[in-house]
Amino acid sequence: MLTSNEDLNGEGAMRVRTYAPIFNELCDNSSLEAERAFAFFQKMRSKEGKIGLTEEHYVKMIVTLSDRGYFNSDSDSSLSLGNAGEFGYSSDCGDGLLFSLLNQMNSVAIAGECVCE
Repeated sequence: MLTSNEDLNGEGAMRVRTYAPIFNELCDNSSLEAERAFAFFQKMRSKEGKIGLTEEHYVKMIVTLSDRGYFNSDSDSSLSLGNAGEFGYSSDCGDGLLFSLLNQMNSVAIAGECVCE
């Protein structure tokens, strides 16, 4: 699923195949903290487009955070990503974090550009 990207050359595709299983395990393993998956996702984003994040990566990250309660609208029950500020996010939970991720995914989907920082 997250192991290929038609726009990547051989080296880029190799990087996706290298990172994707780790990313998938971090997202799929509910016993691991979401902060680890989020930090790894940000590491993939920071590779200056060499990883080739797709909409699928963003969806997987959003679903992972949603399943674990990071987007709850009730601030008392919403979990907070302690490391979101390290990656330039103004909000570490709730709608603000969700909208930031959706905007980044929109840039990838619509403009076809890598959103790297």
